[in-house]
Amino acid sequence: MLDRTTPPPSKTIGRFHLSWPQAYQVKEKLPLFVLDTGSQPVIKLELICDAGSWYEPHNGVARFTAKMLRECTQDKSAQDIAHHIDQYGASVQIQVRPDTCTFTLTTLSKHLTPMLDLLAELLLAPAFAEQRLEHLKHLTTQTLKVEAKKNSHVVRKKFKELLFGETHPYGRQLTEAAIADITTRHLKQYYKNQLLSNCRILVSGRVTEQDLQTITRHLQSLPTKAQGNPLPSWPTQAPDQIHWAKKESLQTAINMGNVLVTKEHPDYLPLLVVNELLGGYFGSRLMRNIREEKGYTYGIFSQIVPLRHTSYLLIATEVIQAFAEATCQEIEKEIKALQTTPITEEELKTLQNYMLGSFLAESNDPFSVMKKFKAAYLHGLTQAHYDQYYDTIMHISAPQIMALANEYLSVSSLSQVTVG
Repeated sequence: MLDRTTPPPSKTIGRFHLSWPQAYQVKEKLPLFVLDTGSQPVIKLELICDAGSWYEPHNGVARFTAKMLRECTQDKSAQDIAHHIDQYGASVQIQVRPDTCTFTLTTLSKHLTPMLDLLAELLLAPAFAEQRLEHLKHLTTQTLKVEAKKNSHVVRKKFKELLFGETHPYGRQLTEAAIADITTRHLKQYYKNQLLSNCRILVSGRVTEQDLQTITRHLQSLPTKAQGNPLPSWPTQAPDQIHWAKKESLQTAINMGNVLVTKEHPDYLPLLVVNELLGGYFGSRLMRNIREEKGYTYGIFSQIVPLRHTSYLLIATEVIQAFAEATCQEIEKEIKALQTTPITEEELKTLQNYMLGSFLAESNDPFSVMKKFKAAYLHGLTQAHYDQYYDTIMHISAPQIMALANEYLSVSSLSQVTVG
């Protein structure tokens, strides 16, 4: 009989080898990366362009230009587009981030040709119909009104504004007034000048040579222009604390953090370890203190959010209003503990095992492996980045963690926003 009182033996996770996609070129200037490691007949294609909110001349133009591509083309209505996607059981998603705009097609391999026909039509023959724009503007405005009632949404927006400044691309937030000002003229101009700028194509799944030829044939008409915006004046926002009162709220949403370093910086990977220890997983210091010991919240987390030109620390939670001040004090207490008390060997070992185990669990299929590639490639990093990730986790020391916490996480450098 199995003795369930004795845990199975553990072992150290060895160095892992992360598959890397094969590089090709479409039209000699359009990068194409293919990761053919799938066992199922499914293909995921991502078209990534330098067309995020960083590049938009007017607030909201990047988002609306991209989203309008699914609203209608010169030959298809929104209903036609939706019917075509549903007919083949596929998915077409459009995601606009601060730095990039990504078009993602996921489809069965046998339906690749008709879905690429549609994707090419969406990208190359948009209509920007006035009626569909007004419909999209109305829906987006209603969404903003709903989000304005949720403390978690309000605090995130106010935190970014505080951290970067209201006019900076990383701090600027979409508003109802900005939506009202957007016209089809703005969208057509942005589509012409920026939307498909500096395209990169990422393909993962079970990809045959015939699939590769089909993709190349359909997407070879994409423009190869490489537009870019100069780096704006970097914000010199002083750390501050803001409370946004909402009398009807029972809970208070809390965001704390500061601006850190770029992903290419040598301290970025060690800071990931410091963050994980602070609030990155269920056994973190913040979870043990504020959730398990104090019972102030169901969950609290911290993360380092990477952007192309910087990154920032975000500590977030929601608590009953009466516990808001005490929660902020406990967060500061845990940060100071990182700065003054060395981590024990046992806790460090647990942290190392968790981080390496999580990395392997997040890299067990072609789509997630391509996600790892994308996270490095878009920041100018190579496969060696993940070798450095392993080495950093395995060799980081207690004194190094304390030094990083003192250099980058001083309580006086943290901005704080509470809503509730």
